[in-house]
Amino acid sequence: MFEEEHYQQSKQFLIAYKDALLTLKQVADQKAQLETEKSIANILLNEVNHKNITIDGPRLIKNAGIKESKLEKLNVFSNQIFNKYFSGLERANDYVQVKNTLQQGLTQLNSEKH
Repeated sequence: MFEEEHYQQSKQFLIAYKDALLTLKQVADQKAQLETEKSIANILLNEVNHKNITIDGPRLIKNAGIKESKLEKLNVFSNQIFNKYFSGLERANDYVQVKNTLQQGLTQLNSEKH
C-alpha cells in the first residue's frame, strides 16, 4: 500500500522538481537576455568604432557624411513606436500608472493590426 510517508516524500520530490525546472527556465531566460544585450552592445561598439555614430546619453547621433545605418533606422522606428503608443510612460510615478500606460499602448497597437 501507499503509505502517508511515501505520499509526503513523493509530494516533496515533485515540489523540488518543479522548483528546479522553474530555476532552469529562469536561468535560460536570463542567459538569452544577456546574449541579446551583448549582441546589441557589440553592434553599438562596432558603429562607434567605425565612427558611424556618437552616443550622447540616451541618443544615438549619426555622424556627418554617413549613410543611414540599419541601427539608426531601428532606433528611429522604436522611438516612433514609443512616442505614439507609450508617450505617457516617462510621466508615470508608480507601478499602476506604468501598467495602465503599457496596457493602453498595447491595446491601441493591437487594434491597429491589419
